[in-house]
Amino acid sequence: MSPRGAGAILARAAAGYVCGVVAGFLAFNVKVFEPAHPAFQCLTVGGALALVLALVRAGRTRLALAIVVAFFATQVRLAAEGGWRPAVAMALWSAAIAAGMLLVAGAYELLDAGGLRFGKFLILGPAFAGVYFAATPAATLWGTTPSGAFRNLLFNLLLGIVIGDGVGLGVELAETALGRSGDGSPDSVGPRSPSWSEP
Repeated sequence: MSPRGAGAILARAAAGYVCGVVAGFLAFNVKVFEPAHPAFQCLTVGGALALVLALVRAGRTRLALAIVVAFFATQVRLAAEGGWRPAVAMALWSAAIAAGMLLVAGAYELLDAGGLRFGKFLILGPAFAGVYFAATPAATLWGTTPSGAFRNLLFNLLLGIVIGDGVGLGVELAETALGRSGDGSPDSVGPRSPSWSEP
């Protein structure tokens, strides 16, 4: 299987998504399956992150950007049904999360190019928690007390770690199962350098 082919992309994305959902279930129990609960982001944001990581690893940066744009547009469109304030808050939050997905994918590439063959997920979790930390104020622009905002911040930090670690672990497990390449050589699962160009 080619490390840049559709099969490898699907394997990475599926493994990342499944591990992200499992990590979410372990952290938040059945709430991860409740659309009204923030833990549901393990399915939504986690799924988008898994696909972005899989595409970037295959050198399909334009497609990864398209996924990020689609994620942003979908979130804003859904929030707009509640009025302009939720739409503005969601636009700011989604922009931060979307940019964070690309940053995390780039960090994964840099870590792999630097020779870290396994364990990158341990860095992706805190990195994505930092993204959630930066995005939280946008989601609490109106109607949240200081104590409520602090609780949201703590929860989002945990959520970012769970999503980042879970998805990152899944992608790494998929790459290990793929044998690093179709011929078993250890250095060619993704791009050989953190290049953001199309193949």
